[in-house]
Order: sequence, then C-alpha cells, then structure tokens
Amino acid sequence: MENKLMDLSTNRMNNITWTVANNYNFIPNYNIFKFEDNNKINIYKSALAGFSYGKFQIEEVYNFLYVLTEDNPYPDDYYKITELMLEEYFWFYYDKYRPGIVEFRDYTTKEKYNNYKFRTPNNLAEELEYAYYSRKLSYVPKTREMVILLLNDIMNIKNIKNTSDLILKIDKIIKRHFHIHLNINYEQNLKKSLESSKEKDKLPKDLKVKIEFKNRNQNVLDKDQVEAAEFNKSSFLFEDREIDRDLEENNLTTENYTKEGYLKDLAEKVYGKSILSSSNTSKLENKLCTGIHEGIQILLTRGKFGKSLNEQFRESEKQEIKKENLEHFNKNYLIYKRSITKLREVIRREILTDLNESKYLSTNGKLIPSLLWKPKYINNNKIFLKEKKDEIGTVSVDILLDSSASQIERQALIASQGFIIAQSLTDLNIPTRVMSFNNFYNVLILKIFRDYFDSDNKNQNIFEYTASGSNRDGLAIKTVSYLMNNTGFERRILIVLSDGKPNDKINLKIIGNINKKAKDYIKEDAIKDSSKEVFLSRNSDNIVLGVFTGEEEDLPSEKKIYGNDFAYISNINRFSDIVGSFLKNVLINELE
Repeated sequence: MENKLMDLSTNRMNNITWTVANNYNFIPNYNIFKFEDNNKINIYKSALAGFSYGKFQIEEVYNFLYVLTEDNPYPDDYYKITELMLEEYFWFYYDKYRPGIVEFRDYTTKEKYNNYKFRTPNNLAEELEYAYYSRKLSYVPKTREMVILLLNDIMNIKNIKNTSDLILKIDKIIKRHFHIHLNINYEQNLKKSLESSKEKDKLPKDLKVKIEFKNRNQNVLDKDQVEAAEFNKSSFLFEDREIDRDLEENNLTTENYTKEGYLKDLAEKVYGKSILSSSNTSKLENKLCTGIHEGIQILLTRGKFGKSLNEQFRESEKQEIKKENLEHFNKNYLIYKRSITKLREVIRREILTDLNESKYLSTNGKLIPSLLWKPKYINNNKIFLKEKKDEIGTVSVDILLDSSASQIERQALIASQGFIIAQSLTDLNIPTRVMSFNNFYNVLILKIFRDYFDSDNKNQNIFEYTASGSNRDGLAIKTVSYLMNNTGFERRILIVLSDGKPNDKINLKIIGNINKKAKDYIKEDAIKDSSKEVFLSRNSDNIVLGVFTGEEEDLPSEKKIYGNDFAYISNINRFSDIVGSFLKNVLINELE
C-alpha cells in the first residue's frame, strides 16, 4: 500500500479539523499543530487539532500563549510543549475508540524518529520532538538531562480534565523549566484565560454526549462499549460527534436516540436525503433486513442535501472530493480514455452481437420440459427458450461500488474504474445504474450516482465517490438484486467493485440502546452471508461479477464470495482487456 496520498489543501485540512471538532464556526489556528511537507503527517495533525478543539477551549490556550510568546525569540518551544501534551493526552484514545487514526499516528512517530537518525536536533523544540517519539518507539533518547526532565512533565497529563487544567499545567512547566521574566501582563492573562475557559467548559450535561478520554493511568471501557465504526480517512467523519452536534442543535437527550428512525434522519444529514417515502422504505426494510441484518435500516439517496449549515458543509465537502477524484482521472486521462474506448469496442463487437443472436432462457418462447421443476422449487419461471433476435435494450447493468473506509487509499482509482465501465456501457445506450454502499451505524447507505436512463453527463457524478464507514456487502447485494429484479429487464448484470472485506461491527452501548437488535457483521459470518447473497442473486437470473479492488492477502475472501466469477486487476493499463474478456466469457456462457 502506498504511503503517499493526494496533495491536501489548507481547506481540506480545515474540513478535517472542523468535522472532528464538531464545530464549523471557527477558523483553525495551526500555530500549535504546524503542517509539514508530508500528507500523512498533516492528516494526523489535522485530526489532533480537531480533537483538541473538540475537547478543550483551544482559543483560550492561544490567548494564554500569546503574551508568553509575543516578546520571546523562541516561541516554537512553547507551542511544541503544548502540542506534545495534547498528543500524549489523546494517544491511547485512538487505539480504543478511533483505530483508523493509529495508522497515521504510527507513521508520524516513525517518520519523526527517523528524521533525527542522521542529524542532530537544532533547537529545544526538535530535542523534545526527538525524545518524545524515541520513547514512543521504546528507545532511550540520547539527549540532555534537562530535556528528559521537561519531557517527563509534558507526558504527565493524568490530572488534566479540562481547559483550565491544561493551561495551569503549561504555566507550571514554564515556571519550573524556563528562566524568563513573567510580568504582570502574563499573570493577568493567565487569570483571564482560566476564568474564561472555566465558563466555557460548563456545558449542561443533558445537552451533550460525553466520552471521557482515557489516558494510560486510567481503566479503559470494556470492549463492547467501544464504538467500532471505521475511521473515515477521507472526510474524517466521526459519527458520535455528529450526534453531539445534533443533541446540541435540537436540545435532545440521549434517550431520543432510542426513537425509531432517528439515526436515519442523522444519516440523511451526512449522506443526503432519501429518495423513498418512509412507508416504501419500511416495506423495503421489512422484506430485506432479516436474519443477520435484522435491525439494520436502509437509506437510498442521490446525495442531495438541505440548507442547514452542516448539510451545506457536506455539500462543499462532496464537491471537493469530486474535484480531487477528477484530478486523478485527468492526470491519467490518456490511459483511462484508451480503456473506455477498448472496453466499449469489446462490448459492442464481441458481446452484444453474440447476445443479440443467441438463444436464451425467458418467461415465454419454446418450453424446455427438463426445466419444469424450476418454478416449483426455486420460484424461477424462465423455462422457455427464446430463439429470435433480441434488442440491446433488454440488457441492463448495475455497478455497485464498495465505499467503506478500507477503500480510502484507492478512492480515486475506484471512482475512475467505475466511470470507465459506466461510460463504456452508456456510450452503447445500455441502461446502466451506478451506486455505492457503506454503513453508518445501523444504516445501510446506498447512493445512486446515475440511474438507468439518466443522460451520459450523469456519469460525472461517479467522481463524488467517497470512502467512509463500514460495510455489509451481503445486504447491499441483496438490496440491489431486489431492485434489479423489479426493473423488467430480461438480462440483468451486477458488477460489484469491492475489496473482499465485509465488516460492520455495530456499537452496542455508546448511544442508548439504539442498536440493540442489530448484529455484528464480521469475519466468516460476513463472508458466508455475502457469498449466500451472491448465490441467491445468481439464482434469480442475475449475472453477478466481482471486480477485486483490495490487497492480495484478501483474495481468498473474494474468491469465497464470488467463486470463479471475479476479476483481479493489478495493472490499470490492462483494465479494459481483463474486464472485457471477463464479461465476454461469463455472459456468453451463462446467457446462451
């Protein structure tokens, strides 16, 4: 997996900080969290800034630091002390509550340590940084004794519970380790910052869900109390913070979350409004959300948002992600354009011609006596052979994109692959629908980028593809197959781009009892269910093909789910050849 991510703009970093902080009404100050020429480190620092703004009154910390640093020739020392204190405060929180951040934290730790392998720190801030990350890697830092003593105080954060505690801790460190003249302005500013932060820290308990951050000296919550939705490395969606915001804006308590449909409403604010009425949605859920999927809700959306501040932020974020995905496509335009042309010609020349002239099973035509058992035992009425030429219009294709957080490293690539297939098909006027799927708590999100008879320019919507949350492949396939079976098309093809890693661990206790009925969807149970739904879809006369978009180590899972009918594309230059050949071999064999 490549370490390099796409270049991230300042606005992108702000978006990360705002979302994690659960507050869009401020301009982030990054004097404490200085960015570098490394995207992964900057992602980590933006998330750290967001957590800090969300937990503490950081503006008051800056007010306190301002007097301390305005006449100081080395202000970076105090900012670095504050940054390392905040990093230590949230360090053990990631492992338990936000495991997706651990990758970025560990990467930053190693990069920072390696930075001093072949050079000596130039100042106290760098000495502290070197010593801190050395300790995190269990190395003994080779540095001055005064640096070690200072670091010991920085890392002793067990008594910090609120903003005033944080400011007092910084003050104590400054007075103990730095021999500087602290005038009356400093003491007045300290007092003012403490009073202001104490007032702001007083929030009514019934207006906000609080998850206390646990440091290494405290007991962590039991495993079943940990919210296990994946960390969204793209939009950095932290779902419990979305709930915090809704509680505050709507004056709700956590008990409101036990009301049916509340999380669905919240999901609409994050992913877009439903295109189905509540009654039709309930009918769909009653029919499909059974067995291991009982308690799961379904949101079918086109990604359209309302006018609230949060929803408008989501709209702007969607457009920025679309822009980033398009930039990747345009950088590789010649390769992708060639793939579209080649795949289109393969479908036109070698597949459609054969399909139009072949015999195939239908609900009418010449009866095949040997198939009379099918209606009774598997509810399949296609027991007739149709011998006349058919029209292209009887073929429909659904493209389903796994948009769970595990796909973030391949986000732009998957969007481009989905676009290539869709453009090749729609160029030939083949009805094509493109959707993505992921889970938000106990809500399955199905986002429609284009529908069967939308104009070709709707293919551009595929670049809105965003990786986030967890995934229930089986329920997504089950739902899309159900929708396909009610279209009236004779020949229905489902192409699923996924990484072979169905995973949706439902949080159990963080928010009331909202997920009481929903079951975890993990490991072999998830793979078996996904495989079952692929089988059932094929048994209802859908052609289901898998396009593998994951890591080689997950190929066995993909094979269990799709059997031999999946394509593994390790070289994008061969995308059209592999998909075209694969479509031809499977479709002609099964439809003749």
